[in-house]
Amino acid sequence: AAAAAKPVVVVMLTATPLDISAILNNPRVGAVLHAGVPAVAAIGLSPLLYGLVSPAGRLVQTVYPASFATQLSIFDMNMRPGPSKWPAPGCTNPDRSKCPMGTNPGRTHRFYTGTPVLPFGFGLSFSTFAYEIVSAPDLRTISLAPLREMLARNEKLERTFAAAADNVAATQYAVKATALLCPQL
Repeated sequence: AAAAAKPVVVVMLTATPLDISAILNNPRVGAVLHAGVPAVAAIGLSPLLYGLVSPAGRLVQTVYPASFATQLSIFDMNMRPGPSKWPAPGCTNPDRSKCPMGTNPGRTHRFYTGTPVLPFGFGLSFSTFAYEIVSAPDLRTISLAPLREMLARNEKLERTFAAAADNVAATQYAVKATALLCPQL
C-alpha cells in the first residue's frame, strides 16, 4: 500500500474474522472488501472493483481484536462472558492443572463485552438506505384452550396409541392423533 500512487482496495478472501486494525488504520488503504471464502462468488468481485455496480453488504460476524485469542481457550464454547473452565491460552506449564483459568469475554455480537474491531452488521455502500415498517399484522391473542384440552385428554390418547400400534405405523398414527386433537391448527 505504501508504494501505491492512490489508495488501494484490500480484498479479503477468508471466512475467519481476522483483526484488521492495521489495515483499517493505514492511510493508503481506501477500502476493504471482505468477500468471504474463495468460491464461485469471487467472480462477482471485478464489477465491484471496477465501479460497474454499487457494493452493499453487512458483516455476518463480529471482528474481534487480536487480544480475543489470548483470553479464550479454543475448548471454551460458552457464549456468555465469565470465568472459563479451561486454562488460559499461552500457558506453557506442562502440568495444565497449574495454569490459570481463562476468562471468556463472550462470543458473537450478543454477548461480547469488549470493543470489536468491526461490529456485526457493519457495512458501507455508495447508496443511502432508509428502513421503515410499512405494514404490520394486528396483535391478536391466541387461546390456549385447545392445548389445555389436549393435555387433559392425554390418558385417553395413550390408550388410543396402544390400540392402534398393532395396525398402524408410528408416524401415521402420530399425525392422525395430532390432527384429531388440534383441528384448529
